[in-house]
Amino acid sequence: MPMRSFWYIAVLVLSLPGIAAAATGSQQLIDASGVKYFIDTNITFSTSSSASGAMSEASYTHAVAATTMNGGTVMSTLNDAYDGYNAMCISHNNTVATCETGNANFTIYNKNGVATTECPGPISGVHRQVVLNPQTIGPIQVHRKVFVPDNDAFARWLNYFTNTDTSPHTVTMVTSNNLGSDSNTRIVSSSNGNATAELTDTWVTTFQNYSGTTSSDPRLGHVLQGPGAPVGLAGINFANGDDNPFWGYTFTLAPGQTAIIMNFAVVQPSKAAAAAQSAALVALPAHALQCMSAAERTQVVNFVVPPPIIAFATFTAQQLNITLRPFIGSAFALQSHITLGAGSDGFAPWTDKVELTLTGGAGAFTTTIPAGAFHRNSLGQFTFTGTINGVQLNAAFTPLGCNLYAPLGCPDYKFEITGNNADLNRIVNPVTVKLTIGNDGGSTIVTATFVR
Repeated sequence: MPMRSFWYIAVLVLSLPGIAAAATGSQQLIDASGVKYFIDTNITFSTSSSASGAMSEASYTHAVAATTMNGGTVMSTLNDAYDGYNAMCISHNNTVATCETGNANFTIYNKNGVATTECPGPISGVHRQVVLNPQTIGPIQVHRKVFVPDNDAFARWLNYFTNTDTSPHTVTMVTSNNLGSDSNTRIVSSSNGNATAELTDTWVTTFQNYSGTTSSDPRLGHVLQGPGAPVGLAGINFANGDDNPFWGYTFTLAPGQTAIIMNFAVVQPSKAAAAAQSAALVALPAHALQCMSAAERTQVVNFVVPPPIIAFATFTAQQLNITLRPFIGSAFALQSHITLGAGSDGFAPWTDKVELTLTGGAGAFTTTIPAGAFHRNSLGQFTFTGTINGVQLNAAFTPLGCNLYAPLGCPDYKFEITGNNADLNRIVNPVTVKLTIGNDGGSTIVTATFVR
């Protein structure tokens, strides 16, 4: 990516907890893969792609195995991902077009003062989320949060829009971007399986084309929306040779309503990894929703965000037996007890899927029993018998201390499950057992009994 003569990074040391430094790229956060993101805060000049909350740059802090044109790899400290990424404006005539300074049709979110930070990371203890100040654009109050995890590899934007009026208002938000790769910009892939960005795509990947057989820039993923969301893309523009892609959303806010548009950025050393991580983020794994409140989850409109997991009050594994077989699938048998946590809406087998994960050492096993698969038997238990991904399962929830024939309000259950033909050969003690029932869940550690 060519460097701009007018572009610079102001590296400031944060002296106050919770207060973000001010200037282009001044707030710097490093994700779990070693990518450093430079977040723009307290911008004082007019700009489109480098406005408040945008990324002025993202680069690796160490050499990575970057893929080459010929299918090999070369160790390289990939850098210069952006010259300004994911700035944001409101389009007053509700068309999705390039945000422009000096154009009365666009108001760019910018010049909003010093940002703050929040949400200490589980690994680093450093605040992972930059909180930018509100800006009033007509009857709409707008603000942004930018999050970079220390236990995963991505950046996330939450863009908030609140209607302060007594009448409904339609809003069109547009992103503004400068990838800096000029005519060398190439679309690699998209969720629809082609190299064309379309309104139905959930993600698109790009990179700066090879110079000779290598490219010194990271391979990029742009995660735009989730399937089945109430608000989808209203416009999108990615083109080969154009390093200024944009996309936008149009939605109507009721009086007092707040809506959030959520986007993710992916930085990887290979095209395949950029596509894989982009696709993974569309599914909204737990790490993707860190530092989001229950209210914020309900306000996101371009993804269908699951409610937060309510932790079990107690979860104990009384016994876990694992039978290892060298030539055919192994087997396991788990006996456990759970008490649902405060705020749980109870166990509803016709709407709650059940996911069990066993991990230990380099081994892991996960199975998901779909919603509606459990049925109540004559003893008042909820049971499932069937084969999922080749593993034969028998599972049962038994209410404890409750009326077996009216168990839905029961907080205590015995949970038992057996599995045959599972891949368990790399699991070792201690074993972490993770159980999720709808939006209830928890984990416990047990010493398993191994039979060989």
